[in-house]
Amino acid sequence: MAVGALCVSASAVFLALAGTTAATASVYRCALALPVVALAALPERRRHRPRPADLVRDVLAGVLFAVDMLFWTAAIPRCSGWPW
Repeated sequence: MAVGALCVSASAVFLALAGTTAATASVYRCALALPVVALAALPERRRHRPRPADLVRDVLAGVLFAVDMLFWTAAIPRCSGWPW
């Protein structure tokens, strides 16, 4: 948990150093995580065949998570502790 907290707290610094928008940062975060998540999901997919309804639900959950990341990244500069 400590490593995760450090990574999350450092994201504001990385966002400022990159000089990018919240949307761009969110897209790249999702794109970089996708191969890792796909590799972790392969054994589960082989073990339990998903139904089409499960796939729709999973895609919807992924889209909602991406929107949440976008809003969270956009809120970073609005925090009171933002030094830049």
